[in-house]
Amino acid sequence: MHSFRFSDYLAIRTDPEILNLTYDSESEINYHRLFRGGIASFFEMERSLLFPDAYLALVAMLRNQIHDGDVLCVVPQAYVAIHDALEVIQRIRKNVQVRVPTTGTLSDIPVHTKRLVLISNGIHVAEARILPIDRWYERLCEIHQKRGIPCAFLLEDSHGVGVLGEHGRGTFEHFGIPANSMQPSGVPCFFSGSLAKAFGTSGGFLAGEKKWLKTIRQCDPGCCRDSQYPMSSAVAGIHALVLALQPERRAKLRENVQFFRELLTHRKIAFCGDAELPFVILEQRKAVEASRYLESKGIQVGLTHFTKHPRLRVVVTPAQTREEMTFLAEELAQIK
Repeated sequence: MHSFRFSDYLAIRTDPEILNLTYDSESEINYHRLFRGGIASFFEMERSLLFPDAYLALVAMLRNQIHDGDVLCVVPQAYVAIHDALEVIQRIRKNVQVRVPTTGTLSDIPVHTKRLVLISNGIHVAEARILPIDRWYERLCEIHQKRGIPCAFLLEDSHGVGVLGEHGRGTFEHFGIPANSMQPSGVPCFFSGSLAKAFGTSGGFLAGEKKWLKTIRQCDPGCCRDSQYPMSSAVAGIHALVLALQPERRAKLRENVQFFRELLTHRKIAFCGDAELPFVILEQRKAVEASRYLESKGIQVGLTHFTKHPRLRVVVTPAQTREEMTFLAEELAQIK
């Protein structure tokens, strides 16, 4: 079976080094501490925290960074998970207003806004697009400078970390925006992420300054203690972070993405998606039927979720061969 479905963007989960990994569970080595340190080092942060999944990492970030009386602007393309998390926050924060800006200007912000917080995801997965985080950030800086309103930017970046940016640190790095710092000047930016996408292991995380994360660790119920996070995942994660830094792995991913996009273009198969991302969205009609047809040919692809009409989502990784990608393109060309 040829799989183009899973979000193992760097092909780490299926790497022989991970599949053949062994460790001594009775060892005195603190694998959890090494893993947290590895995450912090990867993102050039002081410290990191682990969570059972990316959603709980997002909730912890929102709970820590949203204050009573804040005006929250949620971008129109926000994940369903963001809206779900905000329902949790609204139960514990008083007088919080949630708005969805109709334009990219944030021009309808109330005059007497106490504090403005913009909330977004880094990538619109259903359209394979990198959201214009840089423009939103510039607008926040403008509001802060001209109107004197304190602002903050909170980003759920599960599909961006490990993939975007020169070093794979995510959407903020992609746009050159410093993140996860408690420095009061300017517009502070914070992000949460997933370990289950590009890094091929399990859980979610926050990385940042010690002072910030110490507060979250002490009071957030979702934060994992060592006994709550599987040791096998921590051991695999230590090795996964090393693999994620391999320049040849990232170069192979870019090469495969470009090759597959050229195949689709040559065969006049309609698709959309930013070239920096390791997946594309195909425009075939009757996506569910198309998915079943491809599966009958030994090919697995994904379907977009939370959309009115599902579409085919094809993930490209460094592990796929040109023959596999060509076979998929040929079968896609047969679908009418």
